[in-house]
Amino acid sequence: MTLLRKQAGMAVVLLIVGLCGSGLPSDFVRQQPVAGDQVSFDGLEIDSVIIENRNIYDTDDDAYDRFIFRLANRLHIKTRRYIIQREVLLKRGDPFSHQLAEESSRNLRANLKIYDAWIETSLLPNGKLLMKVVTIDQWSLAGGLNYSREGNETKYQIGAEEENFLGNNQFISFYYFAQSDDDNFIETRFFDNRFLGQRYRLALDYGSDPLNSVRRMRLGRPLYDLEQEYSYFVDVAKFSGRRDVYSDSSKIGESFFDGDRVRSEVTYRTGAHDSKLLFRLRHAYRFEGISQRQIFSDDADDIDLALASFPDDSLYHQFDLENQYSRFRYITLENIDGFGYTEDFVLGTFIGAGYGRAFHSDFKGHQFDRVGAFVSHYRSHGPSLMLFDYSHEIWFRGETMLRHATSAAGRYYNRLSDRTTFALQARYSSDWRGSDQNSLLLGGTTGIRGYDKFFLTGDRRLVINVEARFFSDLTLLSAMFGAAAFVDLGNIWKPQERLDLSDFYASTGVGLRIAFAKSTKNIVRIDLAYSETTRWELSVGTDQYFFAQR
Repeated sequence: MTLLRKQAGMAVVLLIVGLCGSGLPSDFVRQQPVAGDQVSFDGLEIDSVIIENRNIYDTDDDAYDRFIFRLANRLHIKTRRYIIQREVLLKRGDPFSHQLAEESSRNLRANLKIYDAWIETSLLPNGKLLMKVVTIDQWSLAGGLNYSREGNETKYQIGAEEENFLGNNQFISFYYFAQSDDDNFIETRFFDNRFLGQRYRLALDYGSDPLNSVRRMRLGRPLYDLEQEYSYFVDVAKFSGRRDVYSDSSKIGESFFDGDRVRSEVTYRTGAHDSKLLFRLRHAYRFEGISQRQIFSDDADDIDLALASFPDDSLYHQFDLENQYSRFRYITLENIDGFGYTEDFVLGTFIGAGYGRAFHSDFKGHQFDRVGAFVSHYRSHGPSLMLFDYSHEIWFRGETMLRHATSAAGRYYNRLSDRTTFALQARYSSDWRGSDQNSLLLGGTTGIRGYDKFFLTGDRRLVINVEARFFSDLTLLSAMFGAAAFVDLGNIWKPQERLDLSDFYASTGVGLRIAFAKSTKNIVRIDLAYSETTRWELSVGTDQYFFAQR
């Protein structure tokens, strides 16, 4: 308990520093390099559009005037101009709109494997506009041998991926995974955001993960821009795997499953540019067969828990109808989840509700009903970013409650300075099932570094993460170095138990962050955490331990 009080004290100190820093000056909202006042150009005719697709490194800059950067530029195939052009929502002869220009920049950053994008405008002598679309590529080939460690589990990954195949914005990957705690497996994927050059998205996946093996194809037309009204997709998958049953850190049972799934969805959206009303209809066919149920414990309570956790064979059609309303705006930030590059965030209020029913295969009766609702509110104030999410779902059959799940999360980010970001996250989850299953985990992969993956189990969980992220000027070639100091707090409850603040578990530590300018938007994260339970433990992964964006 002494360590817990010290860690809680450190968390309070970090929290006070983060909150008190909200009044400090900061360039929290990133300003894109544009020429002219684009708002005042609204309505002027676009005389011509120039696509300036820049290579990864500007070798005219002394920082990149080196052999390795020149070689990278030569080996890399730049994103092709027509690939960029088709994401731009403004064409020659159109009246200029700064809203569509900003949306086009966001679409380019979101849909293409590029490092940054923006639109510059200039007034011509004839009173029309010259519009220049500027993009900067990033290195798109990755692979080799990777190492990760989380929750006291080690995983090696060898393979390669190309995120911009031949400059056509296609993703191809193949990886082999070797695990310390389970069987090895492979994963491969193909993704094309504009299949055959049209507004269709194709994704193909194959994976042999012993916990979740899948063969999957998804084809559809997503929402590419804010004016688009309809979207739809079809998703076909064959899956198999293993479900483990844990009681805290002890594995007490397992079962195997295999099945088929077909999902389809149609969405209609209407409203103004910054305010949308959305209706969505989903259908899912699912078959799942269960086999090889095994129990590894002789304890009577463990046997009862394992038997209650084993699912039954299932075959059903499910139909869902959802309705959402959103009012939003966009901002661009830096040094929140990423390291120096432009990060796009959507702010506003989002509200939705849905109802679904699962029918037997012959449609002569139903298996269960589902109702759910969510609300999210995201806002910024000065150098602060605040995000809140809440959702609740209920599954029932007649008057019998089958399951209810709740999720609530609050996240707060503050740019204390250009080089320091304070980050706070608090997450509550509950997942009650009529069989009193321990459906949630608490450990290194679910919120508290320094603990095993299956440290504790239960049906309600509260996790608080406090982190100070430091972004330095220290660079080595294209590698940029930063650091972090953190405190993680968490607790989990079993069915029939109550929250006891004295039972919270905690860890504290420091970490190293490594980013690679213009070669990837991921970071390497190395954290050294200390807890009373496991003492020192190393955590290695990619990306931040928790995120502002979901």
